[in-house]
Amino acid sequence: MNKYQWYFIEKIKGNLQDWFDENALILEKDVHCFLHSVIGTAPTLGLNEYAEYAEKAIQHFDELSSKQVDLKTIQTNLYELIVNLYKEHKGIEEISEFKEELKEKQGTILLVDDDPIFVQSLRNKLENEGWMVFATLYADQAIDLFYRLKPDIVLLDIYMKEKNGVEVLKTIQKQAEFHFISIMMMSLHNDRETRIQCFQEGADDFIKKPVEMNEFLVRIKRHLQRRQSIRNAILMDELTHVYNRKFLMMEFDRQLAEYTRTGEIFTIAMIEIDDFKNINDSYGHLTGDEILRSFANLILENKRNPDYLIRYGGTEFVLLLPHTSAAEANQLLEHMLDKFRNIDFSYNQLFFHLSFSAGVVEVNKTNIKEVKWLEQAEIALDKAKKMGKNCVFTPSNIFEETESSKTIRIGIIDDEPIIRQMVQDYFENAAKENYHIEVKSFREGEEFFNDNWHRGSGPYVLILDGIMPRMDGLEVLKKLRNEYDQSRYIVVMLTGRKAEKDIIRALELGADDYITKPFNIKELEARIKRLINKKI
Repeated sequence: MNKYQWYFIEKIKGNLQDWFDENALILEKDVHCFLHSVIGTAPTLGLNEYAEYAEKAIQHFDELSSKQVDLKTIQTNLYELIVNLYKEHKGIEEISEFKEELKEKQGTILLVDDDPIFVQSLRNKLENEGWMVFATLYADQAIDLFYRLKPDIVLLDIYMKEKNGVEVLKTIQKQAEFHFISIMMMSLHNDRETRIQCFQEGADDFIKKPVEMNEFLVRIKRHLQRRQSIRNAILMDELTHVYNRKFLMMEFDRQLAEYTRTGEIFTIAMIEIDDFKNINDSYGHLTGDEILRSFANLILENKRNPDYLIRYGGTEFVLLLPHTSAAEANQLLEHMLDKFRNIDFSYNQLFFHLSFSAGVVEVNKTNIKEVKWLEQAEIALDKAKKMGKNCVFTPSNIFEETESSKTIRIGIIDDEPIIRQMVQDYFENAAKENYHIEVKSFREGEEFFNDNWHRGSGPYVLILDGIMPRMDGLEVLKKLRNEYDQSRYIVVMLTGRKAEKDIIRALELGADDYITKPFNIKELEARIKRLINKKI
């Protein structure tokens, strides 16, 4: 199972769970809309059987009816779909691509136990604490997930049908120790010999079943805190107590992924204390170290909470500023520079003042690796030093576009998150020709029009779903063609509406192409490329 299939199945489960758990008011048209989404999305993801189940069920629900539906009717008509959703799925491919979601959680837990009722109950309790939980009933799958997921904690039952939990422990223990992953064994048997065996094989904790939940949760939190403390020790610079270069690369990757997903810019500043070599030569390295610590403390005291200060190497530091424009960062750095210039440093009753130079770069383009952004920040820093040091320099143009290196902006407007993410991932990683590609997705039409992203220089390719809440695809298309410069937008309809009248209507309103769901992603790419080459 790949990540899009996993997301899709979890989304359907969540939808059903909302209906079953909350005694919600369920309208017939809502069930129809839900099943229509399954029919359109499932075959695209290779889950044809789910579309077949949904097609059987959808005939029992009217698209326009506001009649209330009871749970028994839903359970009866969606029986095949529900049963197959809750079958145990073996394996999740591309686990590394879950990194962004995992980082937003407080911790990641791998739960391994062959009792499905216990697993479901414990999983719900752990997720309610804000933790991301991956659960499996199978020892071999647990080992596979462990190596690909690298969780914070493994909760491992000892007695399982196909393989003893202690054997799993032996298999993963060395890697767990290397990555500071806690392994907590669980068992109904709490005898001395069992506990000793687990600890001898490398377990970090032992939990007796039935689990006393309050104590269990406290112990998990303690293991997570301990792991975070160890990670901080590894990712912190010993001299200045700010983050080190290893942390920078990890966090930069995360910020780039967040920018790609949301379009929220961030800024980096490369900073270097001016003439620091003269300080070391004149006053010694101990004084130099004290100045580095003082500089780091000043930045830490004056930065904002979300900002990160990293010692890049020697006398160079990087300030990473999320959700910040270059202009805002420049203003903040100027304030810090003014404060730093006014610090009285001394050596043997000799007082002196220092300054720093900084290069500021706003990260506002996709498909450019972190190393290239850091190179631009270093170039900006060099420019500041050539301007006489003691200043902050922000270049006006970075990665200037040439005629042979245009940027094509692709917007995906679809209320189905799995489709949005899959298409976005595909085009971000697709082979580039003589242009850069910038991709952004939107849940529905109003969100697209309210975002300034579409008011850039263009050209734009818009992949537009037909059925969406509030403003549907045809309304978006009509507004684009009536109120905006038509030459800037290529519009491709990608929708489950297959009726001839819908296709004709879309083409009359100005759609450049019309593709029906389910669709082939490579065919979508080929048709978009043809439109780009024809119009641009």
